Amino acid sequence: MKNPARDLPRALFVGLPLVIVVYLLANLAYFSVLPVDLIVDPTTNEPNSAFAASFAFLALGVAGRIVIPLCVAISAFGSANGSAFTGARLVRESAVAGELPSFLGHLWGETDPTPVPALLSQYLISSLMLLSSNFDALVWTTVYFLIYAPNIMLECTHTNTD
Repeated sequence: MKNPARDLPRALFVGLPLVIVVYLLANLAYFSVLPVDLIVDPTTNEPNSAFAASFAFLALGVAGRIVIPLCVAISAFGSANGSAFTGARLVRESAVAGELPSFLGHLWGETDPTPVPALLSQYLISSLMLLSSNFDALVWTTVYFLIYAPNIMLECTHTNTD
């Protein structure tokens, strides 16, 4: 980013209203195409978890059954991509500040330095989390890696001054 003082406010003041308008237009489209009982179950008064798929089917026909899952997959991939790169930068900066082991702060590449050790550590942790067989195991693994492991690493990186 060449001029963050100019670009960040511009992105916020343009991007946030744009997302709000798109969200409102999507809801308007849902309510204009779908009957209310396909959006909210009238007996339990709970929302239908797949009303977007019903909307796509009614609006696009058979192609709608492909469009919504494809959009969800693209969105999930984009979110995972953004999280991986921003998370790796946070790990790298924590390592440079001495809060995590120093090897996580190394940059690879001369023209476009990349925190490869931080990326690999994230991928390793994510791969280990994928091995969990149920949701509770995944939650406890996440709690361990977010709370206990950083504290253990922090204690190991700081020397005892006594």
